[in-house]
Amino acid sequence: AGLGFCLFRVTHYTGGSRERIAFDDLQLLLKRFGYEEETYFNLSYTPVYACDGRNLGVRATLLETTGRVLRTRRMHTLRVLDSACVESHTIQEAAEKSMQALQENKMDVSFGMLYMIDSKGDYTCCATSGIEAGHVAAPFLIHPATSSSSSSSSFPLDNSHSN
Repeated sequence: AGLGFCLFRVTHYTGGSRERIAFDDLQLLLKRFGYEEETYFNLSYTPVYACDGRNLGVRATLLETTGRVLRTRRMHTLRVLDSACVESHTIQEAAEKSMQALQENKMDVSFGMLYMIDSKGDYTCCATSGIEAGHVAAPFLIHPATSSSSSSSSFPLDNSHSN
């Protein structure tokens, strides 16, 4: 159904033109394997004509490029993260630049948090991406020594506290 709709639009836009129409890395959300997933395709429509000039139809070519697109995007994020760490002069600066790098790629990393461990073993939030520090899922301070792994809390360290 999706390709048929595209074919109608292509025929409408070309107005009988003999030109090929192509879309590179066209993003489509497809429901397969029981859920909607991000996919990418190279798609082209080429008019097919008989020797006498009659239009016989349109050849549609489709090639999935999802793997390449995702690898390229994720490798870019890793390069930006690497640069952020190399160019930083302090741990705090590296943490902030790392979270800024992740902020640029919300398609793969919707949120992130970095914590520093102090001398007492407490975790202090030093940088976040896609979530505010102090949010219930990103508390400012976590005291793991008092947390219980048998808790029914959604946060892995039960007795985390926000300041």
